[in-house]
Amino acid sequence: MGITLEKQNTTYINQEKEKVFTLSLLEWGKNNTRHFPWRENNYTLYAKIVAEVFLQKTNSDQVAFFMPIFLTKFPNAEKILASQLVDIEQALRPLGVFRRRAVTLEVLAKLLVTENPVKVIEWEKLLLRVPGIGDYTRNAFLINGFNVKRIAVDTNFIRLVNRFFGISLKRDPRKDKNVPKIAKKVFPSNKTRDFLFSLLDYCSEICKSKKPECQKCILKELCNYFKLQE
Repeated sequence: MGITLEKQNTTYINQEKEKVFTLSLLEWGKNNTRHFPWRENNYTLYAKIVAEVFLQKTNSDQVAFFMPIFLTKFPNAEKILASQLVDIEQALRPLGVFRRRAVTLEVLAKLLVTENPVKVIEWEKLLLRVPGIGDYTRNAFLINGFNVKRIAVDTNFIRLVNRFFGISLKRDPRKDKNVPKIAKKVFPSNKTRDFLFSLLDYCSEICKSKKPECQKCILKELCNYFKLQE
């Protein structure tokens, strides 16, 4: 079945269109996703969650440049835990939002050292207790670290979904019950990691917030936004 939406002018999303959306993004991603260190298998789970904290309000290229510098000083949670908060703040200053991020990393490090999470559920419960790590950051990490089915939605996802399906989801996913309803349908049960990376990069390179590259879009044949531009 498709998706019936609450309080929308368009009240139904076709199941076939859902399928095209998911499969097309996965196909595009095979040759077009960007390479970042935290996407590689040799990155530890500690490094992956640190990267997700840094990716909040900071673009990927900046984080990619900063990560090796930070990991040289703080290669593991034990090193953070052994450091003074002021030293962590100083190390994070070039990235910005350094005080809030330092507190997040300090709490995170303490929990990682004392609880040593291994399984998905252990990580998930632990991250729920860390200030500064919300639904998106937690789920994006779990997808990246374990390739499990979770929903990681942000303004990029909402923009792409609104344009393609011709609907009007709210920009804040926490304020619209339709967001998780759609996300659960279009996020695949397997290859979730590949899908998330494809989604992020597609919104960065093709379906941009300003001046989207509609002529290059692989979804344009079924995209409501594209039809309105013709």
